[in-house]
Amino acid sequence: AIRNNVDSRVNFLEGDLFGPLEGKGLEGKAQMVLSNPPYVPLTEREKLEPEVRDYEPHAALFGGEDGLAFYRRIIREAPSYLMKGGYLILEIGWGQANEITGLLKAEKYEDVFVRKDYAGIERVVRARVRRASRLD
Repeated sequence: AIRNNVDSRVNFLEGDLFGPLEGKGLEGKAQMVLSNPPYVPLTEREKLEPEVRDYEPHAALFGGEDGLAFYRRIIREAPSYLMKGGYLILEIGWGQANEITGLLKAEKYEDVFVRKDYAGIERVVRARVRRASRLD
């Protein structure tokens, strides 16, 4: 931020997912939440290349037994901070699109869209928090 001369406009918060935002008056104000959470299932650990498995921080790689632990939390907690119609955008692992889109549709999201990378692999999921209806 200093190097790019934006330090007066940027605040860095460190903590467990949305924890650092609690009590800061940000509920319902974010237009977008973007995340590249750990998504490798622990069951896949031994299948990883040694240079990844042995040298990358495990906290950055593994998302629980099925790789979806962080997605469940983010999908559940993000609507508290997103404005109605705000977007949640997630990088996903290979073969996780169906499960993650199912989690989104079961929660407070609509317009769920999956984007493929240049290799044709489903890599990003975008969803919008349901907009207010007349019943809200």
